[in-house]
Amino acid sequence: MLDVFQGYMSKVLRNYTEHACDGEYISLRCPHRTTISIQSSFYGRKAPSHQMCPSRYPQTFTELEVEDLSCSAITSLQKMLDECQDRRSCQLLVNSRIFGTDPCP
Repeated sequence: MLDVFQGYMSKVLRNYTEHACDGEYISLRCPHRTTISIQSSFYGRKAPSHQMCPSRYPQTFTELEVEDLSCSAITSLQKMLDECQDRRSCQLLVNSRIFGTDPCP
């Protein structure tokens, strides 16, 4: 019986990953009769910003060279849980005022 339940749950539950750049909105929406369950959240930088979020104003090579690629805000998960957990939809502006001190100035 446990295998049947696990098979059913894997068909019912879906995992999605969303991302938004600084200054953009992230929007989450679940189908009717379902809710958001935040599993993880990250606000920071894991790749050069020009690869993830191209700027409207090109950066010089020198600026790209000194970018910190391992910066993150420890408040990210809690903020997403506070704003979106167990709701059907959620929209949140992505910026350091929401997630705390800018980890990647």
